[in-house]
Amino acid sequence: MADADRARWTVVAERIRAGLATLAHLDATVAPDLLVIAFSCGRDLTLATGYERAIGLENIAARLIEAGDGTYGIALPCRPEATDEEIRHVVLAGLKAAHALEFVPITDPHVLEQLAAVRAVEACVVDLGRKVKGFGMGVRQRVGKVSW
Repeated sequence: MADADRARWTVVAERIRAGLATLAHLDATVAPDLLVIAFSCGRDLTLATGYERAIGLENIAARLIEAGDGTYGIALPCRPEATDEEIRHVVLAGLKAAHALEFVPITDPHVLEQLAAVRAVEACVVDLGRKVKGFGMGVRQRVGKVSW
């Protein structure tokens, strides 16, 4: 891989690593020389298999890897030209898998109601962002048509 492509790959991999650390509490390692981004499951093969399966269900090609010391990990896909959406998809797949495999399920109805409210607010913010972005495009188009 060319140096420029490797540099872009590293930027993408670091974004994925940071997202996994922040949102899923997964400590991923980026190895640009090997073109690998992966996180460890320790010696727990069952956990590693679960991560591979859960992330795969999100249409992400996660690979179970075994280190020489008997530990297991999950390697994630990464490519230099990955879009923001692709990066988010990998991070969210890791987040969903971590929550499904390692966190206690939430059963308190009050907490579930709060989560539903947060999701509704998030959907509104996303919708508002799209509208504002569209408004900005319209203003630029109209301003561009004005002759001075």
